[in-house]
Amino acid sequence: MVRNVKKSGPYRFVSEQILTNGDIEVLSTAMAQSGCKGNGRLSGRATMTRVTLKSSVKAVVKPYCRGGIVRYLVKRHYFRWRKLRSEGEYDMLKYVRALGVNVPKPMAYAFQGSLFYKAWLITKEIDSPQSLFDLSLKNEPDLPDLLGSLACQVALLIEHKIRHIDLHPGNVLVDRSGKVYLVDFDKAGVYRGSRSGLAKRYIARWNRAVRKYNLPNRLQTDFSVRLNKSTGTHK
Repeated sequence: MVRNVKKSGPYRFVSEQILTNGDIEVLSTAMAQSGCKGNGRLSGRATMTRVTLKSSVKAVVKPYCRGGIVRYLVKRHYFRWRKLRSEGEYDMLKYVRALGVNVPKPMAYAFQGSLFYKAWLITKEIDSPQSLFDLSLKNEPDLPDLLGSLACQVALLIEHKIRHIDLHPGNVLVDRSGKVYLVDFDKAGVYRGSRSGLAKRYIARWNRAVRKYNLPNRLQTDFSVRLNKSTGTHK
């Protein structure tokens, strides 16, 4: 599909759908106010901003924030080389949605600057989302079913050799109806190794987060068993 580019002040918006001037005004305000203050509970570094567009669509604005030691020197700017960070995640969300993976609908990506830039991603908001991190602390009775749904989603990624580099309970959202979504596909890409090797990486990353944040042990055992069953792999 043709991508439309709109400029508003210092920002450029790229989208396959039509964003009205009113929508862009709302998004520009949210982007100007966005920051990088994660809460330390598997929520990532960026502070997501939820907005209601003039078209009445509820959306989420995600800023891209530096990690590692470099964040103490440069918090928000990136050097432009090949794709923008926001463009890469936008494209990946479109791709995995086409494969049948439940992810937020990408609406647009935006950036400010040229050689050095800031970036944002705009997605459609999930209905009344709760993270699997929070649900696990509430000892939800539906947790086994949710982990089963999650395993099926991750199995789809493994089948198509897509590596989500930061899979953990904070990046799994559940909507009002109990549908499971995967979020944060920043820097996700094609895995060059075997599918069984990719499954092991997913399980290792997941278990490391569960242990680090002292989450219920069933998150480790149930997810590992269900993912191995869904993919036909073994520990």
